Amino acid sequence: MQLLKKEAFGRGILVGTGILIPLAALVLILERAGVEPDSLGVWVFLVAIIAFAAAGFVSAKESKGAPLSNGLVAGAGSFVLWSLLYACIWVVRKAIGTSTGEHSGGEVALSFLAYLIVAGACGLLGAAIGAKMRARDSKTAGRPRADLDPTEERPDSIEQGAG
Repeated sequence: MQLLKKEAFGRGILVGTGILIPLAALVLILERAGVEPDSLGVWVFLVAIIAFAAAGFVSAKESKGAPLSNGLVAGAGSFVLWSLLYACIWVVRKAIGTSTGEHSGGEVALSFLAYLIVAGACGLLGAAIGAKMRARDSKTAGRPRADLDPTEERPDSIEQGAG
């Protein structure tokens, strides 16, 4: 059994990062408009948690073997990819003189590690939900629906030779 499936956690990373990039852009726009960054903190954190969980969820739904390990990698990977993009933006802003705030290397390393753990945990949570839904879907696949009468003609079956 393969513990990690590149396609599965790759899609998860793209989903998570696809949520985080517009979030970062929105925060930057709001900061430029004069909104205090501290007032956005809780909302940004909640959306980031949802992004990490979504990454794990997508990864688990895509993987057949080990959904939790794929979800963990997808959640943490989306944070790492977003961090790399954010670091590039910070370097450009620092170079042109529009960067605000100074942080020590220790603060940055500690917050990076803390967010990496949170991102991985949220990816696991999303993966657990995705794996549960995948198992439920596979149990009901192939079963006839109780609310459909097989002898009744439906609009979608007219051209398929039924009826």
